[in-house]
Amino acid sequence: HFPGTRKTYQQADHVFCGSRHTRQELEVQYPELSQKLEWMPENGIEEKEIFKLISLHHQCLRLCFVGRLVPYKGCDLVLKALAKVASMGMKNFFKLEVVGDGPERNALIRLARSLKIEDLVTFHGWQSREEVFAVFQRSDLLVFPSRREFGGGVVVEAMACGCVPVVLAHGGPDEITGEDDAFKINSFDPRSIVERISDILIECRAQPQRLNKKRFRALATAKELTWESKALRMVEVYRNIQGRVA
Repeated sequence: HFPGTRKTYQQADHVFCGSRHTRQELEVQYPELSQKLEWMPENGIEEKEIFKLISLHHQCLRLCFVGRLVPYKGCDLVLKALAKVASMGMKNFFKLEVVGDGPERNALIRLARSLKIEDLVTFHGWQSREEVFAVFQRSDLLVFPSRREFGGGVVVEAMACGCVPVVLAHGGPDEITGEDDAFKINSFDPRSIVERISDILIECRAQPQRLNKKRFRALATAKELTWESKALRMVEVYRNIQGRVA
């Protein structure tokens, strides 16, 4: 820790923590701070970007992956899960859009070909924010098995469009989501992750009503994470502190 860290926390009237993990660490290291700590996720969304959601009834389940194409983000696992369900006679029931660029892009394109799912996958490369939101709005699931993600802003953005996240039960995506607005995978093992994603895809295809419930709940969660609502909360805290000091 930097010199003066404890004193800084002790003199603060309120401490906003960017993650639940950070809050837990501070509670352990500085038990006297427990009443001052409040979790406020670092990511948010503009209120104007919240999508006016309607129930979707696609003939096929629309999936998307949005993120930098590097190994720890797990796009290869998404492709393998898609190939698994396609091999079970459900090839016409799923489509995947991959948004993002990075050193793994060419390898992922080759992987899709080797798995014989290149006709199910569209690699868009880098897209503008407006184009990314358009992808979210026409997608049912954001399949995002990233193994290292502190904030997970892409998860909030997807939820703001009613696109239900499929994430690992770890890090920022796990903290932002709940069981009623996302699908969570309790594993870091690549084979287990592929297996679980496959199961989720089959389940969503078989039970669209459950997916729709999660979509509306995801949208509600995103509304709680707008920059406007977070700013109002900070103003509320500041006024409470002013009242105590006065």
